[in-house]
Amino acid sequence: VVWRIHGNDPRIHEQLPVENKEQVKGVPPEEWPKHVAQFDIGVAPLEGEYDQRRSWLKAAEYILAGVPWVATEGRPYEELAEHGILVENTPDAWFDALSDTIDNLQERQSGGSANLTIEENMDFTLGIFRKAMALHKAGKLPGIHYVNWE
Repeated sequence: VVWRIHGNDPRIHEQLPVENKEQVKGVPPEEWPKHVAQFDIGVAPLEGEYDQRRSWLKAAEYILAGVPWVATEGRPYEELAEHGILVENTPDAWFDALSDTIDNLQERQSGGSANLTIEENMDFTLGIFRKAMALHKAGKLPGIHYVNWE
């Protein structure tokens, strides 16, 4: 197992207590999908209340690249749970989920994501965008605190 940490901040790489790890500096956005597609398994850990406010983007990137993934149980990944594995944030739970994913890697990778592309879900996607635009115009996007500057 090689742990590949992407990004310019060295703190996670430095603190990860494993032998086989590598730091990959940031890549241009247009190259990111190619990097994600090279992962055998994606991980998306969450810790504390701050991380409960993160987006679901990591899981979505893994799904669209056809990469099996494991994430901490939490609000960011709840809606995508059927496409990955959500675990309690304990060493044993992570070990079990990652071990199971490794043991069944070919099966998990063959799950594919063809029916999850934007092209395959255009009506659903358009509905989401229309709803978001209407809520924005009404000043009522969920989870957004609007401030009146007057």
